[in-house]
Amino acid sequence: MRGRLWFLLCACALTCLPAVLDRIVVTVGRRAITESDLVKEIRLSSFLNQSEPDYSDQSRKAAAKRLIERALIAAEMQAGRYLNPDPEEVRPALESLRKSRSQGSSSLEDALLKYGLTEEDLRRYLLEQAAVLRFIDLRFGAAVQIVESDVRDYYLRQFLPEWQNRGKGPAPSFDEVREDLERLLRQQRADLLVEEWLKEAGNRVRIEFKDETLR
Repeated sequence: MRGRLWFLLCACALTCLPAVLDRIVVTVGRRAITESDLVKEIRLSSFLNQSEPDYSDQSRKAAAKRLIERALIAAEMQAGRYLNPDPEEVRPALESLRKSRSQGSSSLEDALLKYGLTEEDLRRYLLEQAAVLRFIDLRFGAAVQIVESDVRDYYLRQFLPEWQNRGKGPAPSFDEVREDLERLLRQQRADLLVEEWLKEAGNRVRIEFKDETLR
C-alpha cells in the first residue's frame, strides 16, 4: 500500500511540474524567434555542411542573423503577396540528399537523427531557402544589368591573376568562361542589392534582442 502511494505521489509531482516554455530570443516586428528555432538553424546548417554543430556565441549570433534576415524577407513576401514555392519544388534537392546521405542500411532519416532533426525539418528548411531565392530573383533580378565590358574587365583583372596564382596551367579563354563569369557577377551584384535592402528593412522594423549575446 505504501509503495503504491509513493508511486502516485511521484507521478503527481511529475505531472504537476510547470511546462518548460521555449523562450523567445529575438523579435522581428511581430515575429518571434525562439531558442529552439536557433538550435534547429544551427543543426540544419551543420547537417547540410556535414560538420559538427557549433553552439558557441559566435555561431549562435550568425544563426540569429540568418533567421532575422529570413523573417524580414518573409514579412515582405507576405506584404507584397509573393507566391510561396510549391512543396514539389524541393523534391529534387531532397532526393539528392537522400541518395548522398544513405549508406548501407542507414538512411536519410538516420543521418538526420544524429543531428536531432526530422525529414520534415529539412523539408521546411529547403522550402524556406527556395522562397528566399524566389523573392531575390523577383525583387532584384531585373535590376541587375551586366554588360560584356564588365565581364571582360573581371576576366582580365581578377580571373586571370587568380588563375595564374593557383598555377593551374594555361588559363581558359574569355569565351570559354564568359557565361560562368557573367553568372558570378550577376550573383555578386544581386547580393549587394539584397544586403542594402536588408539594412533598410531592418531599420523599418523593430528588432529586439531578448538574448543580448545574439546582438
